[in-house]
Amino acid sequence: MKNSKTDFSKTQWTNNGFAHEYLRESDIYIPQREHVLQLIKLIFSFYINNKIINPHVIDLGCGDGAITKALLDVHKNLLSTLIDGSEHMLESARKNIPNTNIKRTVHISFQDLYGSSVIEDDADFIVSSLAIHHLNGIEKGRLFKYIYAKLKPGGLFINYDPVLSPSQELEQLDLIIWKEWILKYEAKISPRRDTSLEYIPSQYKSNKDNVPDTLDSQLEMMKKAGFVDVNLFYKYGLFCLFGGRK
Repeated sequence: MKNSKTDFSKTQWTNNGFAHEYLRESDIYIPQREHVLQLIKLIFSFYINNKIINPHVIDLGCGDGAITKALLDVHKNLLSTLIDGSEHMLESARKNIPNTNIKRTVHISFQDLYGSSVIEDDADFIVSSLAIHHLNGIEKGRLFKYIYAKLKPGGLFINYDPVLSPSQELEQLDLIIWKEWILKYEAKISPRRDTSLEYIPSQYKSNKDNVPDTLDSQLEMMKKAGFVDVNLFYKYGLFCLFGGRK
């Protein structure tokens, strides 16, 4: 595991232009985005359903609030705590989610969550998407422990994130799968675009902001943090949806 602390302020996510482009192009270069949102809704419905009148959802690295907005289709009375290191992303989330469903928005990096008291109430459901891979291994382990502590008994945490392939050969295959998705999908929804986004997988690989760990190592981190029923719900190349319960 790498020991150096990830400095969010030096990453591209503090650049509003980059954040805006990410939101605009996300349907193209996030594989199976709509399918994954539907899976998250199904998982949320299965565990929460109508058992809780006002379930508290914490959205870690909420971006424009797409996941929380999708969960409102399942439970219109949920209360959300939206957390992101980018104020631009939080502004987008506030526009997409009704004020009556927002418990709190928090502008903070994951690293600064450790030992903080910014989250006052425990959650029934914690979700993160395409964010935790920016943390090094030690930081991921700390975050999983923090998430576990912030869940109510029986609460669920799920994470959708790229992972490190267990071998170079499998990584090459996973990157090809990703590239083929981009080529196919951009031809479908944006056939007249001037430049292709096929470079994204190579850019992801070379970007030092990305510090993925293998799926097995992260599932083990979750178990050590105390999670039970730790499970892989879905996998598409590098991208995995996994989680566990308290």
